[in-house]
Amino acid sequence: MGIYRRNNSNYWQYKDSTTKQRSTGVKIDETTQASLDRSKRKAGRVVDEWKESAVVDGIATKLGIAEERVIPIKVKQLIPQFLARLERSGRYKPGTQDWHKSLCRRITKLLGDHYLYHPDNTVPQINKATIVLYDEERSKTGADARKTRHDEGMMIKRLVNEAILRGHWPEDRVNPVDLIKRISPEFYSQERSYEHKAIPTEIMQEAIQNATREIDQLYWSLMFYTGLDSGDAGTLTKENVLSDRIVKLRAKQDSQIKKERWQVVPLHPSLQGMSLTNIMPDLQARAWSRTKLQALTGGHKCKNDTGYCLKCIRHTFATNLTKSFHKMGLSDNDVSLAMGHQSNEMTARYVHLERDYRVPLPEHLVEAIQILPALS
Repeated sequence: MGIYRRNNSNYWQYKDSTTKQRSTGVKIDETTQASLDRSKRKAGRVVDEWKESAVVDGIATKLGIAEERVIPIKVKQLIPQFLARLERSGRYKPGTQDWHKSLCRRITKLLGDHYLYHPDNTVPQINKATIVLYDEERSKTGADARKTRHDEGMMIKRLVNEAILRGHWPEDRVNPVDLIKRISPEFYSQERSYEHKAIPTEIMQEAIQNATREIDQLYWSLMFYTGLDSGDAGTLTKENVLSDRIVKLRAKQDSQIKKERWQVVPLHPSLQGMSLTNIMPDLQARAWSRTKLQALTGGHKCKNDTGYCLKCIRHTFATNLTKSFHKMGLSDNDVSLAMGHQSNEMTARYVHLERDYRVPLPEHLVEAIQILPALS
């Protein structure tokens, strides 16, 4: 029968005389006839990789190790199945799914042709040495931030767990990421090697003026005047943009706290009359915009005193808003509402103010200090 469509399924199926019906994990794209053909060809490549794995499995049988019942599979074969399962689960929002896909793309680029596990030790596969080399290669590309290393290491660990569930990894074999973390805990530390900071207004103005694309100018201005996260700012809908304010349920939620995080920000006059819906929905487009901002502000991912990134715009908004509120004598609760935070403690991490900007001391407190008894 080969590759075919099944009723009530969004994925290409495969079946032949020796294989039971099985999903390829490739989603059917019916946007155009060309996209439909491309998705079917992609499903065909998945089937070819299955057949290659079957050959490898036959070699394992000849080597006398078939009793392990572990089917070798390459990283690039497992990732589509892993992402398809996450999408079907419905546990993750589109922004998080895009983040998963981005991590998997980076892993596929360097480890796609490696097997998760193979009985023949001479075959390239995922082990401690492979991950160490992978981390070194990623560092050469500039991706040496500790959080980046941690995220990609955790994604490799999740792929290994997926391989265990699907019978592609021996259950008694140690996960290589866990092994490295035991030997060198700092290897995949979540601690950042840099700190976000507020962008001076004149630098932000210069970056917006020098941006070559109008969409970047609008995107950065929207973040500057609203404090929205890069993902939230790029995916606003008509329901989020009201006549006088922006109301957005943040993509970043706390699974431990049932209370939803809403961000409510008055609409700045500079944004009035502009089309703010879906200005940057694609993750790759946001990544390009981030790189462009870093180039225009003289740094890369805040590693030095002059470097800034998209996240810094949110810190800038919190800082400027707190500065204005303190001059007006208002409370920090209003800043937390505009930032979409559940506590003032979280908002305080985004505020970078000098002592001179703090709320003025009451006159009666100053007088009370001045009339304290003298010691001499």
